[in-house]
Amino acid sequence: MAIIFQFSSSAAAPQKDGAVAVELRSEGDSIQSGTPFTLALKLSIDPGWHTYWKNPGDSGIPTKIEWQLPEGFKAGELEFPYPHRFVVDFGGFKQVGLGYSGEVTHLVSITPPPNLTEGTSVTLSGKVSWLMCDDKQCVPGGAELSITLPVSSAAANPSQNENVFNAARAVIPDTQPRWTYSVTETGAKDLTFSIQAPKDAKSPPIEGLEMYPEVSSIIDLSSPPTPTVTANRLAFTVPKAPYFDKLPSEMGIVLISESGLPSLNGVKAIRITSSPKSEPKAAAPAPEEASPQKDSTVSADSPSPSRPVDQNSTTDYPYNSAAKQISYFGNSLIGVLFAGFLGGMILNVMPCVFPVISLKILSFVAHARDDRRKVLIHAAAYTVGILLFFIALAAIVIALGTGWGAQFQSPVFIMVMTAVVVALSLSLFGVFEFGVSLTSVGGKLTQ
Repeated sequence: MAIIFQFSSSAAAPQKDGAVAVELRSEGDSIQSGTPFTLALKLSIDPGWHTYWKNPGDSGIPTKIEWQLPEGFKAGELEFPYPHRFVVDFGGFKQVGLGYSGEVTHLVSITPPPNLTEGTSVTLSGKVSWLMCDDKQCVPGGAELSITLPVSSAAANPSQNENVFNAARAVIPDTQPRWTYSVTETGAKDLTFSIQAPKDAKSPPIEGLEMYPEVSSIIDLSSPPTPTVTANRLAFTVPKAPYFDKLPSEMGIVLISESGLPSLNGVKAIRITSSPKSEPKAAAPAPEEASPQKDSTVSADSPSPSRPVDQNSTTDYPYNSAAKQISYFGNSLIGVLFAGFLGGMILNVMPCVFPVISLKILSFVAHARDDRRKVLIHAAAYTVGILLFFIALAAIVIALGTGWGAQFQSPVFIMVMTAVVVALSLSLFGVFEFGVSLTSVGGKLTQ
């Protein structure tokens, strides 16, 4: 569901979609020609729910914004605060996510063109989308927000949102060009991230120290890794993600210490960027193996600046294609119904459904010579039966407060359904038949 809202001040009341209330705020009360300014996208999340970081973890979609800006305006990348690790139990199937609960504020830099007319106003619009999940279901959310700001030649005055921006900057990891890292494939199952701090840096406390790549499907998040410290070097050895393919040529990581990094005045998180300049190098063979191990390295030695994007572009992440679009048919009722109809048509040609269609056609043929009224009653009863079944199923899902489909992430549910399918298959093969005993009882009663 989309929410359309426009305002002409530096802030406005939040607009809520599902479990998330969203608002757009400006750091200043006006803008100046050619001078970059900052907007804040603030999300207030209901208790028990969460949204996602750039790397969402085992599953999820990061928050994104698609801008519709006036001619000549450019928007930078959406900045994410450092994430928190959480575990969600979907019916016995645990998934680890990286994201946010409570409140989260994303910042974005906007650069106006140099030829704005003083005394006019400029409206900046964006379509925001996010995925909100609790321990039972995930629901996509969205809002269309606009903010109108006056153009002035004088410097902008701080707005009433100054505290919001200060708090947001305090938790957004700052890129540290003096910190470097490399990641190496150590064997078939593990990756080792070696982080080199500057020589004058103090070693951070190991307890509570976390490290996450900004790219998904790199490391297994099931258990937080414990680093080892040698002089100014940190080493995290972690298992590869289940769907790990290969190391990207460029990848940023975030180093988090809730107690603060002593060499950076207590900053809780930093971002270390990678450079594709380094070449893979061979690793020494393990003592217990006769063949050499596969070893690839990505190093980090320079910051990656925020890239401005066109005025009508989407802030997105190439490593998470699912974030590009929630539905190709939109989120309107018509679009959802059409997508459901198309999915049903495709389902009819699947091997599990297509043979049943032939049985239904044979049923139609068997009724070909029946009375027309009887055929209509049969068709109506068939249709009403299907509708009542799915209405009852929807009522059960709503009453339980869960999402349909998540059950198939539960091993117990999958085993039960497998047993049912096997039993039906054996019945169709004639190993045994359902209802035979009841049929014989009915036959005896009629004698």
